[in-house]
Amino acid sequence: MASSILFVNIPARGHVFPTLAVVAELTARGHAVTYVTVDEFADTVRATGAEVLTYPSVNPLELVGKPESGGAPAVFLRENIAMLKAIEAHYGAGRPDVVVYDEAAFQAGRVLARKWGRPAVQSTPSFAFNEHFSFIAKMLEGAEGFTLTDPVAETEALLTAHGLAGPLDDFLWTRRGPEKRNIVYLTRDFQYEGQTFDDRFAFVGPCLGERNFLGDWTPPGDGRPLALVSLGTVHNGNLDFFRAGVEAFAGLEWHAVMSVGDKVDIADLGPLPANVEIHRWVPHRQVLDQASVFITHGGTGSVMESLLAGVPLVVVPQWLDVEPNAARIAELGLGRLIPPDEYDAERLRTTLRELSADAGLPSRMEAMRQHTAGAGGTRRAADVIEAETSPTR
Repeated sequence: MASSILFVNIPARGHVFPTLAVVAELTARGHAVTYVTVDEFADTVRATGAEVLTYPSVNPLELVGKPESGGAPAVFLRENIAMLKAIEAHYGAGRPDVVVYDEAAFQAGRVLARKWGRPAVQSTPSFAFNEHFSFIAKMLEGAEGFTLTDPVAETEALLTAHGLAGPLDDFLWTRRGPEKRNIVYLTRDFQYEGQTFDDRFAFVGPCLGERNFLGDWTPPGDGRPLALVSLGTVHNGNLDFFRAGVEAFAGLEWHAVMSVGDKVDIADLGPLPANVEIHRWVPHRQVLDQASVFITHGGTGSVMESLLAGVPLVVVPQWLDVEPNAARIAELGLGRLIPPDEYDAERLRTTLRELSADAGLPSRMEAMRQHTAGAGGTRRAADVIEAETSPTR
């Protein structure tokens, strides 16, 4: 039976992209999906068959990675409030059958689900959290002097405005618990304390569609081992990172494919050696099918794509939010971690030699590849959401 499904998400590629294949699967099954996003992603989301509802964002990601980012919860609360206003104006007296909300849009998602009396599913593109593991606590390990501050009074005012009594902790970044049903876009074996997560959590792994909007790519065909180099979609303004990569591969018998994003001037990388190609964006899946290593900031989407392809990683984390991924890669023996202040061309060359000499790496990568491929992906995620729309749930 076809149902109406509301997706609420923040304006970040790393949060939107994991959901696209799931939305396309749900619309292909006949469900009516309304997706809340910003103008930048409207056409991309619309291509999944969903109806797009845009809202005026306060651009919360501009704060991430800056010294004042400890105040991010207050900025994201304002983002959630902007979403709520647009959603309620759109629906009026109408109601969707289920609310699916991104983990960073949890305040809007939880307000709507409880106010409307509708089931909710939390969509989690990073490590899940439960009574045994806190992603925030893990993220802040070693971050001396850095704290996240919840806007308690403003959150209380939000609940009052919507006629909700709380509990307040469910709407605060540092105190909230998980939803009754959670989709997690990584695997249980990669999840910290994975064995402690119960059936509230569906670890579906990466959900990958065609993503034609990233363009196409042609393998070089030069017979060299290939490396993909990328800093993802948020923290990709580090020109020195890419310069060090160019310098490192200029002296190696490798072919490097660099995806530099939208924050650096490619001309500033200087003359390029013949074995280094530069792109703004490149379809990672196509490159990883040919790659021997992925040099990355360690975003969850990038990590999961690499593990699904069986490609080891060199992780150079650019901020606190990806340091748990980097540590987990090193802990599981799936690659190497290079602290950002130790990253340069020589350290990168040394790390590549270490990976090549690691006799146990291929078997570890294959075991994780099989686990990732078997997690269920897009169909399982859609099944979880679809089950919440059933009148017999």
